[in-house]
Amino acid sequence: MESALATPATGTRFLRFSVGLAEQALLSVDHIQDVFPLVIGEILPMPEVATAVMGLYNRRGSILWLVDLGYLLGSPPVATHSATTSGSLMTITLDVDQQGLGLVVPQVQDIEWQDPQAIQSELRGVFTPEVAQFLQGYLVDADASILMVLDPLALLQSNQWQSI
Repeated sequence: MESALATPATGTRFLRFSVGLAEQALLSVDHIQDVFPLVIGEILPMPEVATAVMGLYNRRGSILWLVDLGYLLGSPPVATHSATTSGSLMTITLDVDQQGLGLVVPQVQDIEWQDPQAIQSELRGVFTPEVAQFLQGYLVDADASILMVLDPLALLQSNQWQSI
């Protein structure tokens, strides 16, 4: 398969980041408010919330719910990654229609141009239904690796945290 890399004239900017130990994902920068390093000790755990919800975080005087994105998508909890001990976990803050959510990931790689027309939308057989519900589709990069293209609205509207 051919890579979906695009030029600024034909593409959309996406943030590429690690989701689990090996999985890579993309998220349109149009829906990202902020990216910052996370200090695990500053998270306020909350009782009786979805397992993927890590807790609350005070970011510049605003309270932000943090979600372990990899765990939500079926990877081991981010707290088991070596990034936790080295202090290099990252948070990607989503902002869609004035709703915010912090996605905690092990690593952020780069911003890159991708052709949105190249996003494959047939998810059956590629991803489980639990993962597919959070995806717009996927791309295949030059190394033949599958890149999940996340749907920010689906992440924000997940029934896992509508009660929080």
